[in-house]
Amino acid sequence: MPEGERGSLTARGLRKAFGDLLVLGGVDLAARPGEVLSVLGPSGCGKSTLLRLLAGFERPTSGEVLQDGEPVRGPSPLRGMVAQAGGLFPWLTLRDNLAVGPRAQGRSRAETTELVDGLLARTGLEEFAQSLPRSLSGGMRQRGSIAQVLACRPPVLLLDEPFAALDAQTRLRMHEWLGSLLRASPTTTVLVTHDVEEALLLGDRLALLSARPSTVVEELAVPFGPDRGRAVLSDPAFVALKSEVLDRVLRA
Repeated sequence: MPEGERGSLTARGLRKAFGDLLVLGGVDLAARPGEVLSVLGPSGCGKSTLLRLLAGFERPTSGEVLQDGEPVRGPSPLRGMVAQAGGLFPWLTLRDNLAVGPRAQGRSRAETTELVDGLLARTGLEEFAQSLPRSLSGGMRQRGSIAQVLACRPPVLLLDEPFAALDAQTRLRMHEWLGSLLRASPTTTVLVTHDVEEALLLGDRLALLSARPSTVVEELAVPFGPDRGRAVLSDPAFVALKSEVLDRVLRA
């Protein structure tokens, strides 16, 4: 498949039960190459479970997940996932954390160094390259965690509420930073979040889930340009859409 066409991710009739508890009741959705798909839904509807199924960490009870038309049967470097707590190894410096994936993929020392240097620059973390994770702020650790995943160059990036633990000001800075990063290097991204504002700031489309057992009840295109900085928060159209989407989530 040509490089520019890689990165589609599709769920078809995805059902997941844990014993007698049916969490996902038949989810159908598709993330297109290079877009950011935000997934919203009421608390407890199975958003994180859906993301784990997309990643291949869980197997569906029925239905299937396809990446570029091929079945997802387990974890793969073709899909990188970042959770709330991040994934930095506490005993490694930030630079060494970013280098773990490329080295495991067999990249040369020179190629790994070039890749890591580039990511440190793009994430604004160059001066902290030799720091251990415990000495970084929460926002820095999450930037590092996302850079760690992107170092493996996955066609698909899966984000499970990566900024939920941050304070409001840091979270907004992270929204602007991640939006800029994904515009510079488009990567198919599925973002699971409970934050409507976050979903609208980062997403090209929204998929709204119902209460458990969840299904996709609606998909919406985000009608704003790619440069969605903090100025858009006061745009009357943004404020109105945020209120409308929040109301739909509460009624789901």
